[in-house]
Amino acid sequence: MIATGGRVDGGQAAAVVDVDRLSRHFQRPRSWLDRLANRATGPALRAVDEVSFAIPAGKTFALVGESGCGKSTLARTLVGLYRPTAGTVRYGGSGLHRQPVRGQVQMIFQDPFSSLDPRWRAAEIIAEPIRALRLRPADAVAARVDELLTLVGLSPEDARKYPHQFSGGQRQRISIARALAGEPRFLVCDEPTSALDVSVQAQILNLLRDLQVRLGLTYLFISHNLAVVRHVADEVGVMYLGRIVERAETRALFEHPRHPYTRMLLASVPDLGRRGAPRERAAGEVASLRNAPTGCAFHPRCRQATERCRSERPEARPAADAPDTVVACHLVD
Repeated sequence: MIATGGRVDGGQAAAVVDVDRLSRHFQRPRSWLDRLANRATGPALRAVDEVSFAIPAGKTFALVGESGCGKSTLARTLVGLYRPTAGTVRYGGSGLHRQPVRGQVQMIFQDPFSSLDPRWRAAEIIAEPIRALRLRPADAVAARVDELLTLVGLSPEDARKYPHQFSGGQRQRISIARALAGEPRFLVCDEPTSALDVSVQAQILNLLRDLQVRLGLTYLFISHNLAVVRHVADEVGVMYLGRIVERAETRALFEHPRHPYTRMLLASVPDLGRRGAPRERAAGEVASLRNAPTGCAFHPRCRQATERCRSERPEARPAADAPDTVVACHLVD
């Protein structure tokens, strides 16, 4: 179900994470010509622009969209690597960026080759959150590291190895163990399998699913792979140029996409069962945030765009025939 205001519709369960009109803007740096003429910088780049969603406990909310749509910026804002320009992020009723809850929010990064310090052994990498958050006495840290290595499918003997001694899949398991070391309830998974071989991707996805069930974790899962999203997510948000243009339960979104951009993404997925069927081909590329289109940001690529789309930005609202689906599109209205 779509969650709003910290609760799932119908009042069934409290949301672990509640994001309300969150924005993250970046100020453009001044060029040498601007500095010479003493000109101010131009408009801020709206990497994340008034995004709202909530994730119930134990569920997975997935974000999809092309590169440059703001998914990773949103993820880094949620875990506190960036501070919000506007809007709020609440975790169990408290601001995510307050120190008492920070240990309960962790992130798994996209590239296991660059996200681990090559000078540290696996034991030091995993133990760092435990020591920083003071989760165990000093004499119990090593035992906790061994426990976490076993939990992610590695051996306690691996604690003495350096990152370069592991394969890509094993490095991502160490990244997962490091995230779990902070004893989180909420994990942000920023394309955790995109840098891995296909066979290894399945292993990591199965591990994440098992950990979610065993530990009661809540996930924000970011991916370009729509097949993976369909497999792991309970609810999906489609992001374009900093905004969520469609949000729906996974089955509803894949079976009945409403926004033209969502339909374009799904049409681009190879499907042998649709040989000969007409496809809604991708048109153009994602616009630059430096020159974001007026009105609906997707209108330059939309074959159904009207004059209203070019001048008026659509607001996200529930679809008339499906209240659990939220769409920002004049055509759906």
